[in-house]
Amino acid sequence: MNRNRLQYLLERYQKSVCSAEELKELDDWYRSLNYGDHAFEQEIKSREEKEQLSDILFEGFQKRLANEKEPLPTINRWYPLAAAAVLLFVAGAVLFFVYPKTDVKKPSVASNKTQILPGSNKAILTLADGEQVVLDDATTHGIPDQYGMKLTRVDSSLLTYSIANGRAPQHAEELAYNTIETPRGGQYQVMLPDGTKVWLNAATILRYPVKYSTNERKVELSGEAYFEVAANKSQPFIVVTGKQEINVLGTHVNVKSYKDEQLTSTTLISGSVRVHDLNTDESVILTPGQQANTRLMSKKMSITAVNAQDVVSWKNGYMVFDNQDIYSIMKVISRWYNVDVVYSQVDKKERFGGTFSRYAHLQHILENLEQIGSARFSVQGREVVVSNRLLAR
Repeated sequence: MNRNRLQYLLERYQKSVCSAEELKELDDWYRSLNYGDHAFEQEIKSREEKEQLSDILFEGFQKRLANEKEPLPTINRWYPLAAAAVLLFVAGAVLFFVYPKTDVKKPSVASNKTQILPGSNKAILTLADGEQVVLDDATTHGIPDQYGMKLTRVDSSLLTYSIANGRAPQHAEELAYNTIETPRGGQYQVMLPDGTKVWLNAATILRYPVKYSTNERKVELSGEAYFEVAANKSQPFIVVTGKQEINVLGTHVNVKSYKDEQLTSTTLISGSVRVHDLNTDESVILTPGQQANTRLMSKKMSITAVNAQDVVSWKNGYMVFDNQDIYSIMKVISRWYNVDVVYSQVDKKERFGGTFSRYAHLQHILENLEQIGSARFSVQGREVVVSNRLLAR
């Protein structure tokens, strides 16, 4: 589908005048995308009225849900809502899965009047000499060259390294390390000196040398990052976390290793990667679609087949939850929306599933979680209290 056709269908959908054939065309287009077409995502993000557009789509979706009369067939305890709603997934609203037993109820999220907005592009760069540079929309000053490397902010979301003035990088007797850190509610991209591209999720720290050693490219990660590694067989690219050491050559890989979580996961998107479990000294080579999981104090690393596109959905602007408990979901939400979470009478066995836009307001996310389960939320300031309507009776 070309850009003009897609824009035409989007506008017709916004006005609720799509024919059945046009809705099917949108559905077929979405199914062919593997969680999002970059050009279309950029189109949505560039629209000045994108928030209003999302709200309009969301309101229409809610009305359609409220008017649903015929039950839809179930699939493993879940069923997708109307196929036409898949467009919400891309356009910035919310698409979610519902338990078959769930009744549609008016959301009861109690909150202060201030809407909590989603995260944005921001990070702190700490140079080898200790100087710190804030990377966000307000940053205007330049970044000094280091060891013959030029650091450039391409826009509010990307930092790149390149050779300064066409000269070879200066030699340093000891490796000089920079650190880039995203706060809660932040994300950022960096292109490393070797051309490797890294997407940093919220609350993530990446430590890397300004100039690599002659025999390897080693970086240290705490948090979650997606790597597109520049191929160089003579210099293996190594990612070190608290529990794993990942050796990659020209590959796309997602690594998740938060200090406040027991599980470290490496997911291979394409290429080949060797994962070394630092706890057990076990090593395994992954194939695309496989995930290596290391759990604190575990005696064995587990290998599972996963939907790789779900794993990297955060990089493409979505949060995908698949049969997860409320604690796991709220950890993701707390990092991205920079909120603290307090639990009161929570059902630990209840599971949720759904796909949410990372551009939606927190209120929208919580309202939809309330609709698909028994969890209830109260927001005061930047604190979210999670309770359960069934246990509270």
